[in-house]
Amino acid sequence: MLSIITPETMRATETAFMQRTGTPGLLLMERAAQAVCAALLEMTDAGALFLCGPGNNGGDGYAAARLLAQAGRKACIWTLSNPEMLRGDAHANMLRCREMGIPVQRLFALDAPCPPDCGVVVDALFGTGLARPLSGLYADAADWMNACGLPVLAVDMPSGTKEKMVRAARTVTFHRLKPCHLLYPGRSCSGLVTVADIGIEGGQEADYEALEDRDIPLLLPPRAPDAHKGDCGHVLALAGSRGMAGAAALCATAALRGGAGLATVCCPDDVLPVVQCLAPCATCVPHGSLETALAGKRAIAAGPGLGTGAGPLLERLLEAPVPQVWDADALNWLGAHPRALGDRFVLTPHPGEAARLLGVSVAEVTDDPPLAAQRLFERYGAVALVKGATTAVHAGGTAPGTGRRALNLSGTPGMATGGSGDVLTGLIAALLAQGLSPFDAARAGAFLHGRAGERAAAARGVRSMTAQDLLDMVRID
Repeated sequence: MLSIITPETMRATETAFMQRTGTPGLLLMERAAQAVCAALLEMTDAGALFLCGPGNNGGDGYAAARLLAQAGRKACIWTLSNPEMLRGDAHANMLRCREMGIPVQRLFALDAPCPPDCGVVVDALFGTGLARPLSGLYADAADWMNACGLPVLAVDMPSGTKEKMVRAARTVTFHRLKPCHLLYPGRSCSGLVTVADIGIEGGQEADYEALEDRDIPLLLPPRAPDAHKGDCGHVLALAGSRGMAGAAALCATAALRGGAGLATVCCPDDVLPVVQCLAPCATCVPHGSLETALAGKRAIAAGPGLGTGAGPLLERLLEAPVPQVWDADALNWLGAHPRALGDRFVLTPHPGEAARLLGVSVAEVTDDPPLAAQRLFERYGAVALVKGATTAVHAGGTAPGTGRRALNLSGTPGMATGGSGDVLTGLIAALLAQGLSPFDAARAGAFLHGRAGERAAAARGVRSMTAQDLLDMVRID
């Protein structure tokens, strides 16, 4: 499992470690620079141009330039601010560069070509320490690096924000991954990310978790050799309407692919024969049989293709004491009839649905999916999964150090196709039915969904795959 911490946690962890152990900041900066220098030696046989900023990120750059020069490579340094204004460890490393004869050139305009014999440009401007958009010379520097034609190595994080960001071929970060490496645009601008150990021990637990393949078997309950379908969980899917029978079939089949022993679809009478044909391994009952159908179910999936007018049915589900995952039209109904649900529920909105549930713009959701997931939890009391290229999951408390948060890194742009969300809903319901907690079911379902998408894209192509292909590529051993 990947542990992810925020820049704020990183600073607090670093400070606490230095205070506890007496380790000087200059030593940690030296270790960071060693990791940057090692990456540079892998990337090129030539030298490097370092663009160093006014803080500790720039200090890492100065230290790495010195180490590269000591390794016999050319090192050139450009700075956009007065190097004499540097403080602390960054200033010390700048002086050491000067003592070695490494040129430190202050630029007032980005109109110079890259010095000869440089094979890499190092972005050591701001890293994770930037909270506002690049402007002035620093914006020009980002444009220059993006257009220079050489690979860029970013120290800690490509400098910039969503308005403008350096595009790196490789990023060397320290101690732990940060959310900015995994959320867009940082995820698309970071290139290959290396996490360097700089000797910090202890500290706070992760702010976010991200599952890896090896984690899935640890979450799933063992299946006995003599298990029968009744042992493996029965999912009820309240889904489907005229013209949307496929959504119900995808959801029910995904529940079975996800390991549920049984799946039953509750749908309108005139849709039932179509769903039965599309999902022959599931059973189907009409809306009028909902009360009977609820008996014995271990999990409920509500919303895929449900259509309007199903409010009374959803009201009844609120009373059912089993874990539930709500998506699509169930979320639309919830947005119009807001209420606290409780932590046995999982909500799985895409950004548009999340925006409606929160009464905000879609841009506010896509700018910060983890915050949107937290706000959904605060408003509805349910585990919130905000779908996207990096899916965010939030469960539990909202104060610092409480609750659990996850990011999902599996998936492919090919999953941007109708029906993908219906498959995710069924997978999460299957995991709930097998006894996983709502948080674990949400994050594991998102991970397995993404892995299925990757296999489908490899087999069918990113542009050609469909949600049906996702079903065929779900693999849970």
